[in-house]
Amino acid sequence: MADFKLEPSFKAKWLEALRSGNYEQGHGFLKVEKEDSDGDKHLQYCCIGVACEILEANWEDSHLDEDWEGDPHWFIWGSDEMTPDGFWKGITSSWSLLAEGDATMQLSKMNDGNLHEGLNSQTFSEIADYIEENY
Repeated sequence: MADFKLEPSFKAKWLEALRSGNYEQGHGFLKVEKEDSDGDKHLQYCCIGVACEILEANWEDSHLDEDWEGDPHWFIWGSDEMTPDGFWKGITSSWSLLAEGDATMQLSKMNDGNLHEGLNSQTFSEIADYIEENY
């Protein structure tokens, strides 16, 4: 269980977004643009990518790699020193709290599942329930 609590307004928006069905869940990246067999493009997010959307992260200043498996995808570097400064513009103290300890790793493991230690991935709704109970 976390020893901190998210800002109530941010937490409410994040939980609503995760449960809304408006964000398609993806794995391995904050956000990825996929193309289906009909050529239609759509975005997928990890649960933390949805938080970035809520906090209006500047995706243009994140790392975009269009060569990974042929689909454009966005991710952030593993440490603050390597993350482009502009990405965090507009992000409140909620993100700082979320990033403390192992919260982001726990949530990414829940989202990505088998990409981390053979675990099954959980749905956005299940992740929202966990956030609601623990943060």
